[in-house]
Amino acid sequence: MSEMIEFSIYGTQDNFCDDFQEINEQLAPYNARFVMPSGLGAGIPIDSIIHIFLPFVTEAFKTFVLNGGYDIFKMRISKLYAKFTKHAKEKNMNCVVYISRAKGPDYNEIKIENPTEEVLLHTIDRFFDDNV
Repeated sequence: MSEMIEFSIYGTQDNFCDDFQEINEQLAPYNARFVMPSGLGAGIPIDSIIHIFLPFVTEAFKTFVLNGGYDIFKMRISKLYAKFTKHAKEKNMNCVVYISRAKGPDYNEIKIENPTEEVLLHTIDRFFDDNV
């Protein structure tokens, strides 16, 4: 069996658990899934924070991209981000997005404040380009 591609996303205003089943049904044919991140801290955030954990670029990930799975991933991130920003606006909070690797020795992270959807998706693309 080939390697499972795992993405993880967490928001301080919405942990998106209710969305995972539908997302995972769409990603299953691409041998990918969204999972809940582990080891997150608790507390009352000042900003509305979303953290997106991305997988390393492996042969399995390249196959995922070639087969169209990455396009579905980006579509789902767009929907989740729209939901997230709506909640943040309702609470009059600043949106802070962190994008990082879920695990591994080459951990790196990008922080963006109040990005548009276009900027967020471009940053995710660039994150993968920088890590191939």
